[in-house]
Amino acid sequence: MSLELYTMTIETWGVRVVNAPGHVLTPQNIMPKWQIMIDKCLETGKKRLLVESSGFILELDVPHLYELIDFMVAKGFQGGKIAFVLPGWKGTPESELLQTIAFNRGIYSLIFKKSDSAIAWLRE
Repeated sequence: MSLELYTMTIETWGVRVVNAPGHVLTPQNIMPKWQIMIDKCLETGKKRLLVESSGFILELDVPHLYELIDFMVAKGFQGGKIAFVLPGWKGTPESELLQTIAFNRGIYSLIFKKSDSAIAWLRE
């Protein structure tokens, strides 16, 4: 996947990322893209991130999930919130593990079906 297959905008409440339909999150693309997104949140002083994807596919194993969380902690994203809007998403053990690990490290994430609900949570 190319890093150009998404849009990123700065909103009053945080950073919004909209992935191309059918986005696949893999070991090869996770770190470059998440580095850009977390850096943008920190640059703007807004530890609020909305990630919207339709037809999202997660192809990560546990070590890569730990690497992602360790990266966010090292960057100082504790206390931050990440809202995922994934219409039709059926959770996986890996996605649930990611949320649990992140929560235990001080990074809060939830999965939503609609953007309005996700933005409301990010504004809290």
